Amino acid sequence: MKSKGSVYLVGIMLTLFVVNGCSKDDCPNCPGTEIAEKDYHLLYSFGGGFYNSSVYTYSTMTGELLDSAYYGHYPYRDVRFSHDGRYAYYTVQRAYTAATWVTDYASGDTLALLDGVGGNWLSVSHDDRYLLLSDGGVLKLISLPGLEVVYEESRENSWSIGAMHPLREIAVIGNEAIDSLLFLDFSSDKITARSVALEYKEGGAISVGAVAYSADGTELIIYAGDYPCCSGSVIQVRDAETMEVLFESVPAYIGPFVHPDGVRVFFVEPVRDVFGLGNPSSVWELDLNKLAMRKLFDGRDFGAARDTFELDPSDMTFTPDGKYAFLMNGGDGSQDGPILKLDLDTYDFVEVINPPAGLSSTIRICPVQNN
Repeated sequence: MKSKGSVYLVGIMLTLFVVNGCSKDDCPNCPGTEIAEKDYHLLYSFGGGFYNSSVYTYSTMTGELLDSAYYGHYPYRDVRFSHDGRYAYYTVQRAYTAATWVTDYASGDTLALLDGVGGNWLSVSHDDRYLLLSDGGVLKLISLPGLEVVYEESRENSWSIGAMHPLREIAVIGNEAIDSLLFLDFSSDKITARSVALEYKEGGAISVGAVAYSADGTELIIYAGDYPCCSGSVIQVRDAETMEVLFESVPAYIGPFVHPDGVRVFFVEPVRDVFGLGNPSSVWELDLNKLAMRKLFDGRDFGAARDTFELDPSDMTFTPDGKYAFLMNGGDGSQDGPILKLDLDTYDFVEVINPPAGLSSTIRICPVQNN
């Protein structure tokens, strides 16, 4: 398998060539020159309770609260951004109501609304022309910007977290009640679907709880479990074309969260109170070059700092430059933060953000820098 790090070799060689003849004045990236941290909007949803919820916006650089929006009800299940950060795509599925909508992120104006159709998870196509929407009984491919449903799967099953190919018109999604992955090809007006059965490397059917593409689209990273019972038993890396199993890890952890560098994939484990033992939380890293997984740290590493923060992660997101990760605490969503800022060069926590008391649901970063 080709090395993902190899694509950066040319850039590194050019950088070394330029450094030999540059100064700090005309080369801001020269050795010894500190690169200013980039600042983005970090969205945290939802504070409060189910009937008095809010969404908070923080600065990724300072941790400062920039804005809060009170909803009075569950605000949204998922939010994603267009690749240029201009548009935000939201979806919500709650009792007696569902909706999916598009806003101009800077102004907050709603540009399109699909009433009665909502879900838990969204994925955006590489060209910002389609949304993949999934929930327990909902699977839809929706065109943008008008929000027309162009494909739907009618089976009432447990559709899980899907993914869009980073370069091609392909969507992939699993179902916790089916032992296969569904691939949708929307490269032409006629959308085609095909299913690929999945097994453990040594045999035995599995069902998928979440799937993601590697940054270059050559691999699929799968979080799966025993079929027909349970999710969360195995992590697999498969060749995206042949579906060959390249790597398998048991047990599994929540994810995958694919880093912008194309090499690192992260997984998190909330606190598991198994038989009252209080099994600690943890954060894991999968290296796609080495096809090796390692634990970075767990909740026991922070025993002395419990008065400051507790590690109980349930969601993770990255600044677009890949410098920092933010972990949303709250385990299964039954408690609030804090939000932890992790330096991905040193793997040290460098900031603790304490949102107002409430429940945690979603954490996302807008890809456009703050002005």
